[in-house]
Amino acid sequence: MNLILALIFFKIGSKRVIGGFDSFFWCLIFFPLGIYFVLKSRRLDDVLAAEKLAKEFENSKRLKL
Repeated sequence: MNLILALIFFKIGSKRVIGGFDSFFWCLIFFPLGIYFVLKSRRLDDVLAAEKLAKEFENSKRLKL
């Protein structure tokens, strides 16, 4: 059962900042810790995306002036 959950987190984690292998490892050994790392990496993706969008908006504003 734990191996199946670890493989699921490997698929989810491979699209995130932390990567699939780390998610697989943490979920396999420490199930709650694996969930925490996947969710934490997703929040990190959101923060990085928001910062990039803000920079692009600021640059486009400067070009129009």
